[in-house]
Order: sequence, then structure tokens, then C-alpha cells
Amino acid sequence: MSCATQEVKDLYHLLEHEFLPLDLTAKVQPLLSKISKLGGKLTSASSVPEVHLSQYIPALEKLATLRLLQQVGNFFCFTFFSWSLFQFNLFNPFLWSLVLVHDFSGVSGVSDHEN
Repeated sequence: MSCATQEVKDLYHLLEHEFLPLDLTAKVQPLLSKISKLGGKLTSASSVPEVHLSQYIPALEKLATLRLLQQVGNFFCFTFFSWSLFQFNLFNPFLWSLVLVHDFSGVSGVSDHEN
């Protein structure tokens, strides 16, 4: 990450560390646009080759779409579960505490560590 541009670092942070199902597309799109225009020497270090980042845009768009679907899916899973607790009079403070601390990242069936 030390040789990455600020746009790449910002994109990484948004996709890997933020939960923004309503705003993710609006925040990612300008970064992808800037990244697509970057190229050439990204650092003055002679050992780092010239890179044209535009070749990675299709893969980054797919990744952003996947993250958006995961976040929306997690949101709806939580919402449906919450609705179910109230709808069927299953509200219980203990169950709510389990919901609030449960990690729903695996709900979509896609691992965050896939390549």
C-alpha cells in the first residue's frame, strides 16, 4: 500500500472497512473514474514498473458491485430478522443482544477473503 495512490487507498478503505449500502456507489464511482485516468510511474522508486491502472477498472467495478450486494443483503437480513421478532411476538432482550453482536458478514455466502 505504500506505493498506492490516495485514490486506491480510499477505494480499498471504502470496500473493505465501511458499511455504506446507500452511499457506496456514489462514493466509489468518482474514485474509479480518477483511478482509470492514472498511469505511468506511480513512485520515483526505480524498482517499481510503470503501471496503467485502467486495466483493473472492470475487476474493481465487479468487486464494488459484490460489496454493495453483500451490504444490502446484510441489511435486509438484519431487517427481516428484526421484523420477525416483533411480528411473531418473539421480542426478547436476550435475543436482541444476540442480533446486535452477531457478525452477519457470512450471511451472503461469499467470503470476504476470496480472490
